[in-house]
Amino acid sequence: MIARFPLLEKQMEILVASTSSLSFKELENAHKILNLLCPVPKMNAKSCSILPPFASMPSQYKVASKYRLVACSIFKNMSTLLSSLMCYLHDKKMMINHTNFYMGWDSKTACLHENNAGSLIDLVWRFGISPTGSHKFSLVREPKEKFISGHVNQCSELNRCDSCRNTTCTLDKIDRYARDFLRSAQYEGPETYRHHVNAHFFPQNWRCEFGSRFDEYQIIRYHSEKKDELKRDLRRVFQLSKVPEGTIQFLLAKLDEGRGMHSTVGNSKTAKIDDDLLANPRQLRKLVSIFYFDYLIFQYALPKLTHLVNTNEFLAQ
Repeated sequence: MIARFPLLEKQMEILVASTSSLSFKELENAHKILNLLCPVPKMNAKSCSILPPFASMPSQYKVASKYRLVACSIFKNMSTLLSSLMCYLHDKKMMINHTNFYMGWDSKTACLHENNAGSLIDLVWRFGISPTGSHKFSLVREPKEKFISGHVNQCSELNRCDSCRNTTCTLDKIDRYARDFLRSAQYEGPETYRHHVNAHFFPQNWRCEFGSRFDEYQIIRYHSEKKDELKRDLRRVFQLSKVPEGTIQFLLAKLDEGRGMHSTVGNSKTAKIDDDLLANPRQLRKLVSIFYFDYLIFQYALPKLTHLVNTNEFLAQ
């Protein structure tokens, strides 16, 4: 499986460890999809539609220096609330004017420029925290759910996806921008539509320096409807960093106070798009091609594609 992509030894170890817990049926499905979308006899950049793992792109780190706790924030993975939680842990005085933990985004972000870093090396320069001397965690999300949430909010409602308002256009745009990024290794500036698409939709495994630091992270598999599991996992992270119990209880209570203004939970559009994606062979193929390694690395079940192989829509690139 991994021989088809140029990987460093550490990255190969990460993939082997991630797939070792797959059941036989899950592993079989992963191999079938790989052979469909990345056929060995024709193996080249054009014949393989799967995006490679562990490209290196800019990341957002939020720091609570007192506890040597570092969160790598990924858009559409509860990033607004996570910024507020980490700000409170860093310096709760800065949260005085942010009584609603769900509203701190963009220029309103709590602790703006005070507890953030652009790379793990920046932690050393800004906070005196070495990458190996901190507790790191990140929230990841089931790829299809994350894509749908991002499309509904950013593309359909806010029209910030380079004029894409339907999922076919959005998936095609993500795929094209991702391949452009792989060729040029250039990340567009924040004033561009391309940057906005890249920031919200590129594979999660491309972030957080996962390609070299994955095993240093506690990965929280966030699901918008499983708040009790999220509380349990966050409690473990905070306890490991010796955050006082009273503070933990206060922060976990914030999860019950609402949702961010960009949340799509309960939005009627999400269920319809989910059904449409599963019924559309071409879109499903594109989705899996883009996020194949997110499914494997973060141990989510890949959709089944083999029953769609002979449909004209599936064969259309």
